[in-house]
Amino acid sequence: MVSRILDLYLRYRTAVSIAALLLYLNTVQGLMGGISLFHFLCGLSFAVGQQIAYAYDARFRTEEDVINRPGWPEVRHSFWKLGALAALPAGLLIWAGFLPILLYAAASVWIYSDRSVFGRRFKTLPGLKTFVNVLNFWLIGILAPALFLHDLSLELVVALVRGAPQPIVFIFCLNVLVDIRDTAGDRKAGLSTLPAVLGAPATAALLAVLLAAVGANYAYKGDIPAGLFSAGLAAFSLYSFKPRGRLYYEWGLAAMNVFMAGHLARLILTR
Repeated sequence: MVSRILDLYLRYRTAVSIAALLLYLNTVQGLMGGISLFHFLCGLSFAVGQQIAYAYDARFRTEEDVINRPGWPEVRHSFWKLGALAALPAGLLIWAGFLPILLYAAASVWIYSDRSVFGRRFKTLPGLKTFVNVLNFWLIGILAPALFLHDLSLELVVALVRGAPQPIVFIFCLNVLVDIRDTAGDRKAGLSTLPAVLGAPATAALLAVLLAAVGANYAYKGDIPAGLFSAGLAAFSLYSFKPRGRLYYEWGLAAMNVFMAGHLARLILTR
């Protein structure tokens, strides 16, 4: 039973969706001082939607997965099955007032993955894969909770970006760290990620510097646990200077989720 759950966890890469949900819950708790069942269900719906978007992308990701995931055959679901699975979480989020985010998500996942729309997958454009993944995390984990309190506006977006740049840098580093793992397959598929362009050693060094700076900033502001975790992740990134197995990065994602779950528990217990 445990091995079956672990297989599903790794096969469907659920660590990323869990991370987005935990970031969302941390932000909701920080902004509102509590998490209602409604807030939780909205966050869960976003996470399920992100997982469905990942499954949709898997339909077109055969070229890189042959190299990135040898021996791990991807389960490729039909468009209609994925659409049916998305109906319930999408309906809840529309009712909750998140239609603009859903419209963006539907359009982006379509052109991001499917080359039949414009003759190429948009994720092959330089930097776009990382940008979209970081934006998705930010939309779910930062913007969506803020929309419970404020109307969507340019002023709100600017205020959120200016008021909390560290999470954006942190999310960027985590996404690029995962790209280091997939460098060989991404190059084969023509994806211009940072590791594919700069190489894994240079990218690992860049991430280590950025994460160390974020950790120092957290420590300076008095958030010692976040500072220590960022420093640890900087060391983890630097250790990616040489090729590591896929499970190495899975452990990194798992550590991140454990940290965010602990941070959420601390916010709840000290409110």
